[in-house]
Amino acid sequence: MAWLFLCLIPGAPCIYYGDEIGLDGRHDPDCRKGFPWQRDAWDVDLYDWYQECIRLRGKYQLGRAEQLQVVIAESSTVVFRIANATGSLLCAFNAGSVEVTVDLPANESEAVGVVLAGAAMLGPERRDGGLIRLSIPPRCGAVLAPVVST
Repeated sequence: MAWLFLCLIPGAPCIYYGDEIGLDGRHDPDCRKGFPWQRDAWDVDLYDWYQECIRLRGKYQLGRAEQLQVVIAESSTVVFRIANATGSLLCAFNAGSVEVTVDLPANESEAVGVVLAGAAMLGPERRDGGLIRLSIPPRCGAVLAPVVST
């Protein structure tokens, strides 16, 4: 969740070496070990997640965001819209330990599809009154983009 958030907000994301492969450490002097160059020592799923988030950042030019607007901020949940000249994305995070369901306000409810999610997540559900219901799994972040009809 934290890495996805860093890739979404304006500015340059920064990680400490080894975080992208799950390198562990203990208290000083074992704070951070040497980088293990053998790929079988890596958490490959974590490494792939870091790469997916970086690709998303590049595709939508998120480092050049011109607007960030909070849509919902309640308890363990935050939903915000980030926009630039290329368009906008809806970003949803649930830092809690249980699934959260949110109804997005009418002005946020264009047809959207899941672009990237940190866990298995169903697509948004259209509700009465033009609202979109979004169920966010626990400890999960997700990015949604407008669905372009052809």
